[in-house]
Amino acid sequence: MSNLVRTQVMLPEDILTDLRVIAAERDWSVSEVVRVEIKNLVKKLRPKKMSGVEFLKKLADNPLKGVPADLGSNDEYLYGKLAPDYKRGK
Repeated sequence: MSNLVRTQVMLPEDILTDLRVIAAERDWSVSEVVRVEIKNLVKKLRPKKMSGVEFLKKLADNPLKGVPADLGSNDEYLYGKLAPDYKRGK
């Protein structure tokens, strides 16, 4: 576990009571219950950023809509009649 930093949180009495019950049921401290649940909440609300490799894998698994399926193997898109004509702005 990383270094812990002491902090103070104001809680309503009923929530603190619930936390104490949960901690006792799990044989944990109240602090441990709070840490675990806050960690779960942070993961849910702020998912880990993807690495470049993860992004490319996700992109490969979910191809872009509107892109022809044979784009990578059909030279007509680059050099043939399907290629854009940049001289005329098309």
